[in-house]
Amino acid sequence: MQVFNFIGRCSYLLARDFAKDRFSVWLSHIVQDGILQRGSVSIQYMNNFVQINFNDRVLVNSKEVHFPWIKKSEFGNLELMVSRPSNHLVRVDTGDGIILECCMHYKICALALPKWYHGKSAGMFGINDLEPQNDFMRPNRTMSSTIEEFAHYWTVSMDCPAAQAVSNPYNGTRAESHHMKCAALFQARITSPLRRCFHYVDPTPYMTLCLAEVDERAEMNKYVLDSMIAPCNTSAAYLMVCRMFGIALQMPKECCKIFASNHNDSKKWNLFLLCSFSVTCEVWSTTINIGEQLKVVHQQSNVDVVFVIEEHNCMESYTEMVRNIIIQMVKLLSGKFSNHSGTVRYSVFGFGGERGEHMLHRHMLHHFKYLTHSKLIEMINMMEFDAANTEQRVDLLEILHQVLSENPFRPVSQKVIVLLSCEAEQKTKNRFYDIRSEFLEKQIYFHFITTKDIPLRIISQKKILGVSPTVLFAEDGKVETELKHHMLHLYEPCSILAVQTNGTTFSLLPNVTHHQYILYNSMFD
Repeated sequence: MQVFNFIGRCSYLLARDFAKDRFSVWLSHIVQDGILQRGSVSIQYMNNFVQINFNDRVLVNSKEVHFPWIKKSEFGNLELMVSRPSNHLVRVDTGDGIILECCMHYKICALALPKWYHGKSAGMFGINDLEPQNDFMRPNRTMSSTIEEFAHYWTVSMDCPAAQAVSNPYNGTRAESHHMKCAALFQARITSPLRRCFHYVDPTPYMTLCLAEVDERAEMNKYVLDSMIAPCNTSAAYLMVCRMFGIALQMPKECCKIFASNHNDSKKWNLFLLCSFSVTCEVWSTTINIGEQLKVVHQQSNVDVVFVIEEHNCMESYTEMVRNIIIQMVKLLSGKFSNHSGTVRYSVFGFGGERGEHMLHRHMLHHFKYLTHSKLIEMINMMEFDAANTEQRVDLLEILHQVLSENPFRPVSQKVIVLLSCEAEQKTKNRFYDIRSEFLEKQIYFHFITTKDIPLRIISQKKILGVSPTVLFAEDGKVETELKHHMLHLYEPCSILAVQTNGTTFSLLPNVTHHQYILYNSMFD
């Protein structure tokens, strides 16, 4: 594995299929605030073009789109998908197995190529043949003697200057004082927070890279303000590769930072706690350090609503119903807050869809992660529920745990999660008590809308649509109290979680009437 720390002035080809020209990946640099830095990574696959800008803008065929964006072939197979697994991650999947994943905060990307591109691709990532000695090969198949020369031959810019801004490999001149910080991450096989991945991804090249970046930053005095910048950047790169092996780790605690940014039109400050690729925290008025607690005295009437939608084929016949239910709920909340000082912020997640590993992904309208009433309705109307045709199901409680990690709630708000799913499998009982503790501690109202019927001990002429901690809801739109004592004990974990968090469980019934929509909306009363 070749390691070099590189910052250029142009656009450079990272990898390209030179056999059939199916894909190309290149990196572009920009000058921002007088500093040369990575600006975007782009991938062209077949006839589609994806540009991942590190200012959090992602363009597909030069347009902002709804995420996840899916392109299928004429035979109905997946050709290209662009998704947002978390707040800071962008992922591109191709039908033949190429994976490009980028962390927006650290401006780091990882590219994985399937085995059939072996020996067929080349670029600054080297020839894909597992032979390190030819990784510095030029396009004309001759070897480069320096990194500067190697980079210049792979530029795709017409006006690229010959001289490049390239940092040389670590030479040990200035990095010794910070050697222990890099070693604690990439050499301490017993105590390193990254050690669980050492068996799968060799940390030795990343130790070299960490020292090289420390050496480079020591030459640039204004960047030595934080001696953990280089180790944390390298840790982020290492974790990106670990993710490719299915090893999900948190960033080292030394890399946790709080960043504050102020909205020009308000007195609100957004504080972002970057301890991993996905953990964030949003606070107003007061700056707090990691580990400190803040007691909020002034209560604001804000509501954060998260919709979590299963995209498995078991939901295929309910997609229009799900769409209509969400739109009706949004319209209800919009009316409630029309003359109100508070705000409602929506998020939408999907899972169990086209991706074989059923990963959680965030639905976004263009670059908006958090949506207003109108933006959510716009996104839901254009959203395609692309169900996966597989019998494999996911653990719903694990999905809820991921949602809590990926979606930061505003501390001064009512917190609501609505899960729309098929019947959960019994294996979800394993983590029930841990998940329940998280919901109760964070005071989250959980509502479960499922394809499963509400069970009763007796046969009733009335179809029961839903249940809350105190009452039953009949399909005719009326609250049913007489049948309450005939309801069987709920045994499905998500239904129990809904009742124990003062939420509701509703059953998706065919041909939903206006009265039933009113009942679905009652969960926000």
